[in-house]
Amino acid sequence: MNQKLLDELRQAGFSEAAMVSVSIGQKTLPGDTPASTGELAIAVGAQALSHVLNRTMARQVIAVMLTRTGLDEVVAGQPSRAGRDIYAVLLDQPLARYLNLIRLALPQRQRVGVLFSEATGGQLKNLERLAAERNLSISAAWILDDATFILRLDHLLSQSDVLLALPDARVHNRNTVQPLLLTTYRVGIPVVAYSEAYKQAGALVSLYSTPAQLARQVAEIAWSLSQGRPVMRYQTPRDFSVGVNDTVARSLGLSILAGETLRERLKQMPD
Repeated sequence: MNQKLLDELRQAGFSEAAMVSVSIGQKTLPGDTPASTGELAIAVGAQALSHVLNRTMARQVIAVMLTRTGLDEVVAGQPSRAGRDIYAVLLDQPLARYLNLIRLALPQRQRVGVLFSEATGGQLKNLERLAAERNLSISAAWILDDATFILRLDHLLSQSDVLLALPDARVHNRNTVQPLLLTTYRVGIPVVAYSEAYKQAGALVSLYSTPAQLARQVAEIAWSLSQGRPVMRYQTPRDFSVGVNDTVARSLGLSILAGETLRERLKQMPD
């Protein structure tokens, strides 16, 4: 994402000498000079945000490539955040956008199953309200550990005809993604997920924002801050992509609109 972000910053009006630093992991680009007091810093990923909060004096920090739960965990663990203004373009899409996608891609499916952990369970009431507005119902299951994952998933699938995978590393991780996809495929329940990688692994449809789309939004925030304009602290992605796994669709006997068609229709629907 680093080159895309630097290109977008230049297009937004920042010169090479502008007081803005971009951190990837523990490296600051260009060069390795810590940001000075008053400088704006952009942190790409959790490790970079921790680095910026610990190793720089930047008073304004923009985080990107983190989920809301991931951002909260980093910020909560950094006492040096005091006095900083932290902004973010999150990986999390608006919940309404996921539900709109389900209505467009799978209009005959109305029972939506969702796996939560303690970190994301607070979204349930809002998700239920938004679902009811779209004539959808939500069934939820809480994942406490990997040992009971399949048992809880099986129970949830008995009450669902589509599974919505929301960003939550405690639920969707290297130990659970493949078992989840195999289990849902076996019972013929499609998965609507949150990343291109999830789609490639076997989800039917994924809603996500590319690094280029996120970089453009970050650059706009950075420029607004440099001009002293008010900016919303935590933002969901404004632009997004939709990917469809045609192989999975054929295997499940489903006829799905093309990803670009779904994207264009989603853009016309309110979040």
